[in-house]
Amino acid sequence: MNKKRIYQAVSWILLVALMLVLTPEELTQAKSAVSVRKCVVTIAQTSYEYTGKAVKPKVTVTYKSKTLKKGKDYKVTYSNNKNVGQGTVKVKGIGSYKGTVKIKFDIIEKKAVDDGYVHILTTKEMNNIPKLTVVGDKWPCTEAELQEIWKKYYPLMVQILGPMADDFETQGITWIMTDETLAHRVNEQAADINGVEMGIPVHSTDLEQCIAGLLHETSHLWLQYNDTAIGFDHGQWIWEGVTLPGTVLAAEGIPGGGGILPSHADLIDYAGWECVNGVVTDGDKANRSFSDSSAAYSIYYLDTALSTPGTYDYWIKVNELRTKYEKEDSCGFTSKELMSRILDEAADGKTMDGMKPSEWLYSRSVSNINGKDGTYLTVFGNYDDNPGHDMRVWVYGFTRKDRKETGLSGQEVTVYAYNVAGEELAQGTFSLLEDGTEGKRWLKKEDGTDFCPEDVPANSAVRYIAKATVNGEEYTDTNYAIVLENDDKMTAADDRMFFILTDKKENLVGTKAKNIEVTGATSVDTSGLANGLLIVHAKQGTDVTITTKAGTYVYTKPAGTRVIPIRVK
Repeated sequence: MNKKRIYQAVSWILLVALMLVLTPEELTQAKSAVSVRKCVVTIAQTSYEYTGKAVKPKVTVTYKSKTLKKGKDYKVTYSNNKNVGQGTVKVKGIGSYKGTVKIKFDIIEKKAVDDGYVHILTTKEMNNIPKLTVVGDKWPCTEAELQEIWKKYYPLMVQILGPMADDFETQGITWIMTDETLAHRVNEQAADINGVEMGIPVHSTDLEQCIAGLLHETSHLWLQYNDTAIGFDHGQWIWEGVTLPGTVLAAEGIPGGGGILPSHADLIDYAGWECVNGVVTDGDKANRSFSDSSAAYSIYYLDTALSTPGTYDYWIKVNELRTKYEKEDSCGFTSKELMSRILDEAADGKTMDGMKPSEWLYSRSVSNINGKDGTYLTVFGNYDDNPGHDMRVWVYGFTRKDRKETGLSGQEVTVYAYNVAGEELAQGTFSLLEDGTEGKRWLKKEDGTDFCPEDVPANSAVRYIAKATVNGEEYTDTNYAIVLENDDKMTAADDRMFFILTDKKENLVGTKAKNIEVTGATSVDTSGLANGLLIVHAKQGTDVTITTKAGTYVYTKPAGTRVIPIRVK
């Protein structure tokens, strides 16, 4: 029998078999069934944000303007439709329809809300939060509230710092506040038990400060090796500074954070290499906020300037490399040399203010831990509450001997405010507290009223000079503040940098646009030049170059703003 006859015989056998199992009506349908490939098959949308739940796009199938019915004309199945990636909708014809059509759709990370702050991202980490154990009865809230705090902020901390050490997944984390821990009067972290011991008494009554303290200490625990938190061997400043959530959450405006962005790290740095001094250990500081803030704000600048805009991926890379090299070296500490290598490697060629990241960070005043013995005085404007609209001042005074700082308790300091014309606008005399500080103090005008932003033209700079006589010797320090329009607020989405114009004697200087050249900016606002202020608009991560008669300066734009004194003559 030849192949043709074999084929014909097989065909007749199959046809007879089909007729035996199908009713006449079914046989008719089988012959006339329409392939769903000839139909128009659509889904509601082709992209969905990740929620942790299965995504099931609504399906519509039409054939010659007729809308088919699900369950009668076709059935739908889904695959790979829960996690971030690409999912599939499978539409299979039934009844009068046959065949299969597959349509792909995307599941993407939820985008940050861009309303001036970087918000918590909803990611898969939200479904894998390490267990929190709460110990003690001295908390200013219920355990349920602490659980909600952890659930809320853990994903953000992952967004900033990257994944926690592996053992947190199995051991979880413990927050402790008891009579015993409060007796220590300091907050401490214990990596061997993944625990945070809350010991500052105010935290037992103030939930806002409690949250900030918990997240800060938990950040110290984030990177570990063999049940030891990976620290540093070159200063307390960097150990505190790398706990970025404390700074970033402050930018978020969470309780305890103050609700503002780090904008004045350059003004703190202006106090000088010897004054800001990062010290060797925590106990060496006269006042921890001065050096700790400088370190944290500097790292915030570095992180957001070198990260993909809207993310903190640069610092995640830094932490990944720290963990990698720690596993190789097994020392428990990150040296200055290794940290420099990590900072530059994570940047992948990007620079900060025209320098390698390591060169930039270790040139900041706070990186100095070998400050000379002597007496130090500094002043700067209040940027903690309403930057650009608050003329109050902070003053610091301390002595340093054998690396240990002691506050100038009871020391009187007089602060003067001047405009660009060198005219005295206000003054105030304050007595320093035990730790050598006095903060958020109003200066007084000649008529005895408070010195306010309304007393200075909008978009202008103010110079502060602090003076004190210590053991018969005169000390003085200069710093600056800016004044903005009444309704002008600084936010994380702010595209501006503010440059305070000075001469070599630190006087404020007014100038004309023709005397300043700016490149790398999206636009330049010269409305404040006559009052000592240049406003530059630029994209996050870009370099702005400013050329004046005094020289050329390069500054990189972080998230939010920077307030920077520069010489113009």
